[in-house]
Amino acid sequence: MKRFPWRTFWTSALVCVALSGFSSAHAGKKSLRVTSEPGTKRLYRMQAQNETSFAGMVITENQSGDVEVEALEHDADDNPRFAFRFANFDASVMQGDNMAEQDPQLNGVVVHVTLSPRGEQLNLSPQSNLSPERRRLVRGIAEAFFAYLPEDQVDRDDTWVQERLEEGDEDGTPAIDGEMEYTLENFEKKDGQECAKLHLEGEFKVNSLTPGGPFAGKAKTEGETLVALSGGHVMNSKVTTEITGSVGTQEVSRVQYLELKMRKP
Repeated sequence: MKRFPWRTFWTSALVCVALSGFSSAHAGKKSLRVTSEPGTKRLYRMQAQNETSFAGMVITENQSGDVEVEALEHDADDNPRFAFRFANFDASVMQGDNMAEQDPQLNGVVVHVTLSPRGEQLNLSPQSNLSPERRRLVRGIAEAFFAYLPEDQVDRDDTWVQERLEEGDEDGTPAIDGEMEYTLENFEKKDGQECAKLHLEGEFKVNSLTPGGPFAGKAKTEGETLVALSGGHVMNSKVTTEITGSVGTQEVSRVQYLELKMRKP
């Protein structure tokens, strides 16, 4: 059963921002699929900010670090597999004029992730012991590097929708209920590679347990991502999510920002 983690930067549905797989940059409809060459490594710089307004307070959390993504051998069903390695992360929290460092909880973490050709996360296998909270955090980050891909071929201005319905707590209320719409805007070059520029928008109902009690609200996500046509890896992406709702009678609002940039070797 998936849980919506309130005290994290990333949520699996709200920050699904990374696209995979064009086979060619020529005009006309193309298939989008996750592809990989075992042994290929790519290094990303990740930055995240989380600003929460609650009970008259504004708390800003920042976290940044490096994520190495290495393509592994495919599984028995020929699904692509990747190793995610996290390093050089720093984290801080600011309330008013007071800032303090935090444990980033990510340095040294390694997980293996299996994806479907459409970018769905089929399995996540930590390579060391992780608490349930940290496992949910890492799962959400890994999902941010891939997106739900269309079943049919697509061209410029085509759109497709990912419906997201995730189980919540025992009362049957979904943790996440909504959809994300993707639009293929155009093709362009980045660092000598042909890329696809993708716009995404999503709206969700969200429910979760927080230290202050149950949270109920809604979220809106908007962003862009640039993806290499050969191999489908992300070149860079930026996504912002606005969350509003309440814990009991107290109104809560949150703005989440996530940026991924592929670093040159």
